[in-house]
Amino acid sequence: MRVVTFNLCNGGIDNGNDTRLRRQLDRLAGLDADVIALQEAKHWAEPHTRLFHGGQPFHLAKRTLGMDGFLVPSEHDGCHLALFVRTGRVQVLQEKHTVGAPYWHAVGHLRALVDGRVTSFVNVHSAPSTPRLREIEAESLALKVRKGEPVIMMGDWNAVPTTYAGTSGDRRKLDHQAAFALSEVGLRDAAVAMGATTPTVTTPLPYPCDRIYFKGLTPTSFQIGTGNWASDHLPAIGDFDLTPPEPVAI
Repeated sequence: MRVVTFNLCNGGIDNGNDTRLRRQLDRLAGLDADVIALQEAKHWAEPHTRLFHGGQPFHLAKRTLGMDGFLVPSEHDGCHLALFVRTGRVQVLQEKHTVGAPYWHAVGHLRALVDGRVTSFVNVHSAPSTPRLREIEAESLALKVRKGEPVIMMGDWNAVPTTYAGTSGDRRKLDHQAAFALSEVGLRDAAVAMGATTPTVTTPLPYPCDRIYFKGLTPTSFQIGTGNWASDHLPAIGDFDLTPPEPVAI
């Protein structure tokens, strides 16, 4: 199973021009993902949003990706969250999105049946510049981790992972506490598990901001998208084996 998380940057739209969004969606479609989590789907939920080439961005995304889509409105800045699942492969059982406090934006959450296993897919866009709120958000995400149920939690975390050793840059981004809070409920960072260190944001602070966490399944590969993605972020791409991992000997 392949999952992808990507921050579009301003919805992929520039003054109504959808050229950048179409390029992004074409590249995402080429990844052959089963689940795609998008952040900053800016203004996608507003009924008046129209594109130069016609239509609305959310419906354009569903058509281009060939996937079922779920749009979750953000509490701030119109930076909505979008989840897309592969029709037929991922059978959605329940929508458990959370909008409002303590989350700055929102949390997209689908419980779905994949290859006979109920699995949760969570899309997160953490608070942009408030480390204390990010930690509260991360601790609250424990409610999305159900005992015995696999979960993949992905998104733009706006902060560094527990393994990040950098010391220069914006102190509001050089914050490990949210990542530690996720690890406390058994969530593992796929990039760390696979030994990947490539940044997903290159300026102004190069760091792995876009990450995929998991519990109850086994990562088989992890990579960061290469080339021009027409955003200030690069996508994180994770492949997973749904077979339950072997228990760790103690």
